Amino acid sequence: MSMPEMARALGALLKTVGVNPVIAAGHSAGAAIVIRMTLDEFMTPKALVSLNGALLPLRGAAQYLFLPTARLLSVTSLPSRFFAWRAGNRQVAERLLSGTGSRIDREGVEFYRRIFGRAGHVASTLDMMANWDLDDFENILPTLDVPLTLVTGSRDRTIPKSNYHRVARVVADSSTIELRGLGHLAHEEEPELVADLVHEVAEKIGLG
Repeated sequence: MSMPEMARALGALLKTVGVNPVIAAGHSAGAAIVIRMTLDEFMTPKALVSLNGALLPLRGAAQYLFLPTARLLSVTSLPSRFFAWRAGNRQVAERLLSGTGSRIDREGVEFYRRIFGRAGHVASTLDMMANWDLDDFENILPTLDVPLTLVTGSRDRTIPKSNYHRVARVVADSSTIELRGLGHLAHEEEPELVADLVHEVAEKIGLG
């Protein structure tokens, strides 16, 4: 469940189905994975789009608490079962989503409630968090030679805005776009707007 291995597994899937994306977009941790797939040459896109990407390690006290805590919780199934039991409640799911800075409609909240209520999903998430190490990723980010568009929601409470500026400084061919009034789940709040942004990226590389 580490980033390099998830990138390798997705690369194998693309090879099996015979697909090589021209543009690859990823959200949060998914943005890091599509970039890693590109760096490791599991795909060769002409452009990348990071939607509120989780691309850099946590700083400060959080870096000393996050990984050890996740590793401890992933050892047993009890935390995942307890979280799933609690998050299966609609009000709890709404509070969790509110913490991202996004405003999700009732149907969207219901989908998340179902996902949060699945112990297997929660256990897999904890397992991924326990193996999520961005220090090496940060070191190789400057070698990325594919145009990278960094899209961030102005209300994102999950990823610090300073992270996007840091990434933009180290990735030579990068640009940033801020979506006013949207949070970490901006692509779910305004899917058509985000789809238009991806289309604009396509036009820039001659695919419009």
